[in-house]
Amino acid sequence: MIMQLVPAYVKATQSNHSYRVIRSFVVNGHEVAWVEVTYFLNSDAAHNQPLQEYRVMCDCDFIEGIGWNIDGCGRIYTVHGRDANACETRPVVMEMRRQELQNHLERVADKPEDGDSKETVLYVVRAIEVLATFAQHHVMIEAGTGAGFWGGYFYLQTVQQILDIEWPIIHTAMAVLYKREKLDLNGMVVIPYTTPPEPKWTTYDIVDIDKYSLKRCLPSHDRMPHAWKLSIYETSSNTLLQERQLQITQPLEWGVDIEDLAGSEAELKRMLLSLQDQSS
Repeated sequence: MIMQLVPAYVKATQSNHSYRVIRSFVVNGHEVAWVEVTYFLNSDAAHNQPLQEYRVMCDCDFIEGIGWNIDGCGRIYTVHGRDANACETRPVVMEMRRQELQNHLERVADKPEDGDSKETVLYVVRAIEVLATFAQHHVMIEAGTGAGFWGGYFYLQTVQQILDIEWPIIHTAMAVLYKREKLDLNGMVVIPYTTPPEPKWTTYDIVDIDKYSLKRCLPSHDRMPHAWKLSIYETSSNTLLQERQLQITQPLEWGVDIEDLAGSEAELKRMLLSLQDQSS
């Protein structure tokens, strides 16, 4: 059992981690558990705040030669770490847990007959709300490190895996939850809904050509349209003459893609030519 193996593991590895079993499954004498792990980033615990994460772990993780080893230089290394497929019992337990969650969801939300898409969406809406609550309370729902890993990530892929429902329905359900101001997505991570900040455009550049000022702006946050705002002003009076948005094709996390830059420049030139033709 895990807690019987932990003392020898901590002593041998000189680990500053502590472990607490939250939920345990035992199959043929092998324990797989949802474990709360508390640790410090360095050994100076007195001047450091403890960190916590939640993992699916099993006996293997704490047995020398199976979950960990010591190399010729005395350094500890992990043999299979958090690879759920390295242990034959883990997938069995995770399937047991998936079935358990499905049964629970069917008790709290009536699963409709096949073919009723509207009722299916409402069922998925309710199921996602229930699973999100589980995630907030660190209930074991994922085959890997789980919803509590690095602060409570709960992936939409987990919903699909548990419910075994087509992606379009899941995306529609999330749109309903967002409209109801219940939940939102950050990438594929389900997060609590937050009121979007006020839209604010950030000036990328301004170029003056003849009597016109050509301005390109970018969104200041990801709750705004993923687009350029392209504007043309009369320079002398600062009067807005034309404005439109142009879709940005690439993510902005690492800066503006060169093709998006070229596309916005070309579009501004088309807008300018249109104005010049109108004034001639």
